[in-house]
Amino acid sequence: SDCDIRSLLPWLDAVNLGGVTPRASGVRAFGEGQLEFEMLAALLDAGYSGPLGITSFDASIDASECLSRGLDGLTRFRRSIETSEN
Repeated sequence: SDCDIRSLLPWLDAVNLGGVTPRASGVRAFGEGQLEFEMLAALLDAGYSGPLGITSFDASIDASECLSRGLDGLTRFRRSIETSEN
């Protein structure tokens, strides 16, 4: 809930973004999971305004590819927020 998230805000210096899928192992690029948009929206709605990090999630893939996929996900998230506000 928002109350739980708000209680964490004083201790959050930064948030690293990754794909989140229920009961799945491994890490995915931000935007390639099922839950991360909802989680980031809740964090921002709770008042988080710190930096967001995109991580290289798979050592078998070139880091620039991993980061590019994460940035693509962040762009899709931003567009979804802009669409919901209009």
